[in-house]
Amino acid sequence: MVMEKGGWAINQAGQDITFPLWVAGRYYGQTTELTLTTATYHEMMFAVPVFFPGANGVAIDELGLEFTGGGTAGGLARVGIYEDLEGVPCDLLLDAGTIPVDAVGWQHIDVTVRLRGWNWLAIAFADYASAPTYRAVATGMSVLGTPRPDDTNAYTHYNPTASLLLVTVGLPARFPRAPQATGGYGNCPRLMVRCA
Repeated sequence: MVMEKGGWAINQAGQDITFPLWVAGRYYGQTTELTLTTATYHEMMFAVPVFFPGANGVAIDELGLEFTGGGTAGGLARVGIYEDLEGVPCDLLLDAGTIPVDAVGWQHIDVTVRLRGWNWLAIAFADYASAPTYRAVATGMSVLGTPRPDDTNAYTHYNPTASLLLVTVGLPARFPRAPQATGGYGNCPRLMVRCA
């Protein structure tokens, strides 16, 4: 049983279990000591695992990504959320819609959802004539474990092939309901949510 006290989650024995409760109005995502800027991968989808603490989970009201360089005018990316199953994304929880990729800064879409435990924040990119750049999570962090001890980033970043998204030209009309893991990828977009 998990209880909440003093801004931290504690177990039934009264011991801290190492994660703070989230604060309304603040932004959260996958944390790492290093972020960087990288060019967009064309016609690809990424997802990152994020833990939502507390017995009742966390209500969020924004989902988005910081773009450091604008892309093709009118360009869009699709964002959403997947549930977790043993360290990989499974069922689609929310297809939130699209955000613009042609402007610099925090681009987001408003959402109303409560999440608990591990979930995956996802983004799908189209094929842009001029690729935007975005704030990325550096390689080398595996918060859900790895399939091999010498694999430094497997399943930290999740990327199905374009065919799994049914992408040919342009943005996918929807996310796949249950994608399949194909391994780890570096320079994953630093997707974030705002605590409601």
